[in-house]
Amino acid sequence: MTDNGAALWQKTEVMHLAWKFKDGIPLTVQISDRIRQDILRGEYRAGEAFPTVRQLAAEASVNPNTVQKALVILENEGLLVTLGTAGRTVTEDGEKITEARQRIYSSFANEVIKGARLLGLTEEELVEMLMPDVQKMLTSFRFSDTPYQPEAV
Repeated sequence: MTDNGAALWQKTEVMHLAWKFKDGIPLTVQISDRIRQDILRGEYRAGEAFPTVRQLAAEASVNPNTVQKALVILENEGLLVTLGTAGRTVTEDGEKITEARQRIYSSFANEVIKGARLLGLTEEELVEMLMPDVQKMLTSFRFSDTPYQPEAV
């Protein structure tokens, strides 16, 4: 974190990917989800100055109030820290990052389990079906910069 609030405020780094929004999901949710994922992936480092509401709103072509609401969600989760008039930074609390990752992982795992139940799979069948993909993902994770891409069904 910088000692100079003015320098922190002037930082202009913004997200690297284009914003694409889906119909039927509130923009506030989509924006907070996107920023959360970027933080958890390390796109923004702990203690790093965070882009301003206006910067993000301009980049995403949305109302600044919508961005503000999304950032408040992330502040309430502890992923962003407000420095008053000096802007925001990404939390330096590693526990908050770990908790957020665990929440997302648990959500994905619950979806897999729900799907297995809908298919009438036993625990053994689910594990048997998952293991080849888990092995591929681990290999991709260890030896490649390319993210794992599941085979088309």
